[in-house]
Amino acid sequence: MPPTPGTIGMVPPANPPANCAPAGAKLFTQASVFQAINYCRAQQGVGPLRLPSNFATLAVPEEMFVLVDLERVNRGEPPVVGLTAALDSQAQQAANADADPKIGFGDIWAGGATSTAEADYGWMYDDGYASANVDCVAPDDPACWGHRDVILVDDISATLVAGAGFQTGLCYGNSYAMGLAGYVPGQKLVFSWAGELRYFSVPPRAEPLSSRRGPG
Repeated sequence: MPPTPGTIGMVPPANPPANCAPAGAKLFTQASVFQAINYCRAQQGVGPLRLPSNFATLAVPEEMFVLVDLERVNRGEPPVVGLTAALDSQAQQAANADADPKIGFGDIWAGGATSTAEADYGWMYDDGYASANVDCVAPDDPACWGHRDVILVDDISATLVAGAGFQTGLCYGNSYAMGLAGYVPGQKLVFSWAGELRYFSVPPRAEPLSSRRGPG
């Protein structure tokens, strides 16, 4: 499928030519990871993340959901509309097992990240050859950038919902799992993008690097 008209930067099927590793970056704190993410977004022509005012109070699965939707919306793609209880349960079982969930259109997992920001950094900007993506075993392996492809999927007509789960104290430390599926009309959302929008000073939108707005 061709990129969606109006997208910013690279979207599937296009992917970065190499992992993004800012020189001298020390990903010890969530703030330092967000700095690295914004550096990498700039390399792709995407402006900085603008987090909602309630981000620090969100549960980890909700943080994952918000970051995934910001990565999508800031590139001109439609948001995932929300989390459902049934899909959250499936994702939580996967997180408990240090495994990918088996939800539907795409599934992602990360082990050992110390924050949702670090999980997002790995999935979106450090997912190619010679990264922690164990399925990417050669530079031209189609599994390279597979997590990024799931997050930015836009070659299906269905409205998307998601499930997300988090567990700590496992083999790799923290375990983050998320999967996407098609929205069924009438399906109840336990956390929604529409409900989260009131916490942004400016509604999230396509975010070209040249964009200049007030703090968000």
